[in-house]
Amino acid sequence: MGAKNVLMHTHVHIPTNKRSETYFDYLYDRYREEIEARCRLFYPGDNYLQQSLFNEITLQLWQDVDKIARAVKMFRPRKPVTDIEQATLRFEHYCVFRKVRYVALDSYRRHSRETRRIEYRDSLSEEVSRVDTDKEDINELIGMLEPEESDLIRLVLAGYTPREIGDSINRSQSTVYRRINEITKKLKAIKKPSKKIQ
Repeated sequence: MGAKNVLMHTHVHIPTNKRSETYFDYLYDRYREEIEARCRLFYPGDNYLQQSLFNEITLQLWQDVDKIARAVKMFRPRKPVTDIEQATLRFEHYCVFRKVRYVALDSYRRHSRETRRIEYRDSLSEEVSRVDTDKEDINELIGMLEPEESDLIRLVLAGYTPREIGDSINRSQSTVYRRINEITKKLKAIKKPSKKIQ
């Protein structure tokens, strides 16, 4: 109880010169715990997503380590400071965590978008399955639709959002929403074929 949650670390090795590798190791050791804390803030309680984000961040820092090193080396305070070393460290921190923030926000947006896709797809799948519970293969049911309708439903089930579908077929998002609702109602209206009495 109360033990600190330490993320497991995996490294993707990319050959580089010794100086870059040494500076990356320095950045990793200096800022690892703070980066871990940021990962926990973005994905509280989800160790897998925390680890995934940590790996994305460290890989991006590795790829940008030379840029960060050059920026820090060329840093000159705009105003006179009493402690140039501390000012340089603050600038280094800014460079590192500007990249951390960018990667974390991009990851969070991608994860949120994928979560919405899955929820929407599952919701539609549930609606389709309610139409005819005897048909385990949804594709068979979708095959009863017109080609344009079945194509649209398959895109939704594949995880595409209405906006992405609209962009691909040159239609507005609201038009796609309307068509999806119409097709869903059509599927609900399909009646089970009555069984013949032998």
